[in-house]
Amino acid sequence: MKDHPFPEEVLLLTAGDGVVKPGRLPELLSVVQADLSLRLQEYREHHECAYEDDHLVAFFVAADHWPAIADRLGFETGAVDATRSAHARFLLGLGTDVDRTDEFETALDVQDCVVIEKTAA
Repeated sequence: MKDHPFPEEVLLLTAGDGVVKPGRLPELLSVVQADLSLRLQEYREHHECAYEDDHLVAFFVAADHWPAIADRLGFETGAVDATRSAHARFLLGLGTDVDRTDEFETALDVQDCVVIEKTAA
């Protein structure tokens, strides 16, 4: 059982970038997901909600947000780049599902995002 909400397609596309080994990406996403899920209420209070359904919520965050996550979790540059990319790709996929792709692409030109699974422990 995986401990993150990312679909296989997002994993394959992100792993294809070659920033981290493909087998490491699910582990990194699980670690980030565990950290973010503990901060869900903080995200709700301080960040713009980009998308929400019964299982997921995505927030737009400042461009310097991911380095702060990397520092907190002890991630090297490649690990944070891969997880950031996976979150952006996932949001774009969600945007396709709800016909908001252009909106999300434009927003991601100037800011980043995080996607949090509501049921993650």
